[in-house]
Amino acid sequence: CLQNSKKLHPDFDAALREIVRRVPSATILLLEGAKRAHLERFTATLGADVVARNLRFLERTSRERILAIQAVADAAIDAYPWGGGLTVLETLAVCTPVVVLPAKTTVLQLALGHLRAAGLDEDLVARSVEDVGRIAHRLATDPVFRVAVRERACAAAADPRAELFDAAPAVDEWTAFLRRAASLARRASPS
Repeated sequence: CLQNSKKLHPDFDAALREIVRRVPSATILLLEGAKRAHLERFTATLGADVVARNLRFLERTSRERILAIQAVADAAIDAYPWGGGLTVLETLAVCTPVVVLPAKTTVLQLALGHLRAAGLDEDLVARSVEDVGRIAHRLATDPVFRVAVRERACAAAADPRAELFDAAPAVDEWTAFLRRAASLARRASPS
């Protein structure tokens, strides 16, 4: 959950609680800004014992160090309702599975699209908060599953056909959309 603290909405606490319920030994790593901004809320929603036992706060550090930490994590959880488009791509690039709950994401469904492009949506897309916990539990406790998903994430990151990092068709679609929108706007505006 190495997201900017502003993305840690109170609704996301339910996913953290579900993960800790299913994996009591889980270590949940958050950026230091989350401690300053949300520690009081985490203590109220998760309990002081969970905060002390399961939450760790990473001091401000370089992007390279964050990627190195993500590379050794069992899993990452996409923070809803904001979602993490670039963070999800970077996490997949270091072969770490990302659990996503699209039904709770209120902005662009970038993470879902990334997982679909990588062929990981069947394993990593949750349908409920409970499902987030179930998938996180499986990643944490089933090494065969975790290794298989990591290998598929690595393969997708290296495969230009997955279009995770070289998405020329997406650029072409956006270009066409923006041209149509601009054309419609010009026709609709009074001369």
